Amino acid sequence: MRLSKYAFGIALAGILSAGPVWAELPAAPQVGAGQFDYYATADQAVPSPSDVPKAAATEAAPCETGCEEEEEENPCGEAWTLQSWMQPCRCEDSPWTYGGWINAGITGNGHNQRGQNANLPVAFNTMSNGPMANQLWGWAERASNTEGCGWDWGFRVDYLFGSDARFTQAYGDDGYDNNWDTSEIYGSALPQLYAVLSYNDVNVKVGHFFTIIGNEVVAATGNFFYSHAYTMLYGEPFTHTGVLADYKLNDQVTLYGGWVQGWDSGFNNANNANMFIGGVTLTSEEGRDSLAWALTAGDFGSGTAGLNTQGNLYMQSLVYKHKFHSDWQYILQSDLASNTNIPGDSTTWYGVNQYLIKELNCCWSVGARFEWFRDQDGVRVIDSNGGAGFAGDFWAATFGVNWKPHTNVTVRPEVRYDWYTGAGNPYANATADEQFTFGVDGIVTF
Repeated sequence: MRLSKYAFGIALAGILSAGPVWAELPAAPQVGAGQFDYYATADQAVPSPSDVPKAAATEAAPCETGCEEEEEENPCGEAWTLQSWMQPCRCEDSPWTYGGWINAGITGNGHNQRGQNANLPVAFNTMSNGPMANQLWGWAERASNTEGCGWDWGFRVDYLFGSDARFTQAYGDDGYDNNWDTSEIYGSALPQLYAVLSYNDVNVKVGHFFTIIGNEVVAATGNFFYSHAYTMLYGEPFTHTGVLADYKLNDQVTLYGGWVQGWDSGFNNANNANMFIGGVTLTSEEGRDSLAWALTAGDFGSGTAGLNTQGNLYMQSLVYKHKFHSDWQYILQSDLASNTNIPGDSTTWYGVNQYLIKELNCCWSVGARFEWFRDQDGVRVIDSNGGAGFAGDFWAATFGVNWKPHTNVTVRPEVRYDWYTGAGNPYANATADEQFTFGVDGIVTF
């Protein structure tokens, strides 16, 4: 199937026209260096066997896996991994992998408010004027890859310790991963624990896994900015528990479908939620355009997992990405949610995000994010006191830089300005309707 940029434009316009319903491209593979052939001259004399010098004894290579490939030299330094250090003879084609990263940073706000939640509703970097150890992350995986033919299996487990764990824990499932907190701000979480069974181009994931909805993700390594958009924080799920299948129809179309126990739940379905999750991703033949539509709908739960986890819910996200030449990328995201059949009430929330990212070279990139999020009835966004009740529009403009002094290290400074139009004051301990923040964090992968 050939999907040109014109088809993407028609598809995008059609979906946007249906209402206010407005997630990453893989990096281009490196090209290996060429090889040279050496030939003997035609008139080269053939020596007698007695004159042939004996070959010098060669020291056996410590690792002969047959998987070595000549790679281009990375001007930002060759990547170092824990696995390559612990298993220097490991074949790169092996499906067994593990690794992780450390992420920490600091953010201040223009109101000089201090405290562990003083930057709210901006998050995950909630603490003002103090360092945060956001993520100490470790993961292990056996990748399932049938190459389009036959059976295979895999699994994935992720462990997170840090201040971001409290946002990622499975709520309503007492004992799964929300009893590990070491303080009010630091704790642990198991954001992913699942198995995969694959047949030909179908993969079936069973367990606890990240959502397919939206553009931004929990893992620090998957985002350009340190802070997060309102849509991701307050309008979307982070994780699900259930079953999710994906089917690669061809190189341009992938379909998703499954059943989950609501949002951010563990294995015992304490909230009694039953929801469908699914979607489709379209990628142009040249790889410069992609369109991802994902949704979740059904019984949101009984409310036992906390506020806003009951009734019937329909939520969808649309993410369009376009690469200009090789160093510019534009991303447009739209979210829409409607929570009905709540006892005596209903609520909606929706928003639009736009990103523009410019890669200057392999070590430097600059980016901007502009967003609008409407909490129609004031039930989603929380302030520094942990309270909601801000029925109105949230706006934010963020500008940032990604600097990679080494392939394993990323530094992300950013400046951000937030403002709100509606009833109440969500910033500066409920005293202001706007807020300026400056933050910087670092990520070290291993």
